[in-house]
Amino acid sequence: MESFFSSTSAFPQNITGKNEPTVIGKLVEESFKFYNQGQFTEAVKRLETATQIILLEPPSSTISLYTLLEFFQNKSGDTEKAKATYTTLQDLVQKIKSDVQESEALAQRLIQFSQQLKPTDRIQFWQRLHPIAKASHGKPGEAGVLWQIADAYIAIHDFLKAYEYGTEALSLARESNQTVIEVNVSLVISNSLIGLGRIQEAKGILDEVLPKASVNPSLKANVLMGYVFIYQLLGHEEQTLKCFQEAISIARSSGLTYLQPAFRFALGVAYLHSGKKEKGKQEFRRALALSEKLGDKSQVASLELSIADNYFRAGLFEEAHKYALRAADSYKKLGNRMEEAKCLRIAAQSLGPQNRVGEALKLYKKAALIQVEEKDRDGFLETLWSAVNILRGLRRIENVRQVLLIALNTHTSVFRDDVEGRD
Repeated sequence: MESFFSSTSAFPQNITGKNEPTVIGKLVEESFKFYNQGQFTEAVKRLETATQIILLEPPSSTISLYTLLEFFQNKSGDTEKAKATYTTLQDLVQKIKSDVQESEALAQRLIQFSQQLKPTDRIQFWQRLHPIAKASHGKPGEAGVLWQIADAYIAIHDFLKAYEYGTEALSLARESNQTVIEVNVSLVISNSLIGLGRIQEAKGILDEVLPKASVNPSLKANVLMGYVFIYQLLGHEEQTLKCFQEAISIARSSGLTYLQPAFRFALGVAYLHSGKKEKGKQEFRRALALSEKLGDKSQVASLELSIADNYFRAGLFEEAHKYALRAADSYKKLGNRMEEAKCLRIAAQSLGPQNRVGEALKLYKKAALIQVEEKDRDGFLETLWSAVNILRGLRRIENVRQVLLIALNTHTSVFRDDVEGRD
């Protein structure tokens, strides 16, 4: 059985679809925008148009679009169309099962698309692909899909599910001699064990897989970064820095420049979790500088948002506010208004614990107005409940009533059609 996911990185580049042909890329971008707004029928229309003009593209491009189309059709409630597309998808994937290059390209593109989905939808996306990958690419295909499901469970902090899917994927990868999948899924298992508080077991899984990872610079560097987090949690500063420096050295010497900001950021997170806040701040600044040097503005914005989120979780509210506003400005310049609104919400949340309620409410209002304009119902509700929770915590009951009344009127007038469309 030919390999599938066998050379796919744990950190795929270009998750925005920007390498798509111009017309198709625009349609895919629009489909994701409608997806984020909950307008699945409109998302389907864009992808149906894309599939009609992609006939001359490589099979992996066509299949990835049909995969996304089937998923959005199912989300829209059009199960009959989804069934027909699913059948087409099964046939298309079967045709490339002996083509290693196209199989690997497909795996990469599917990961790129899935990472733009909400975590729970990522799980469903891969679960729907599971039978197809198993039938066409056997154990390697099944292992790759289960790896992605496990990784998606990490994103929603369901570490037990991540561990269960990860161990199943690991068994299949070993049985089919898929070293790359084995290493990548071992990293996911290690992360799940950290989440479950089983730190020594998390280290043990990396100890077991490190020799196999050493044949590939990218894999070895990623495993070393797994050790960084573990050693920092165990309080082993010297070993933390040793593993980090080796990982960075590998990334530099192998031309894996896109990994360097991610590694710096990961070290910063490890420092924050272990209480070394100043060191964490320093690594975050270095990560941003490296990301800005690479010139990918969308990645810079994403990193700024991740930094803000980690500062907030660490209780560093001034820093969280600062970086959330930076990220909001970056996304505004990129024209991504929904992410801009999300950043404004985090900036507002960060002001609550500082008792800067007036400023917080202004930012909440700004975020909500964007979400209303973009018809981002889910984002609007998140902003609403975030504002209510802050006001409730400060016992501003009258303000809570006002916010809820405004929200009810807005939801009824703006999102009524959207809700009826979902039903």
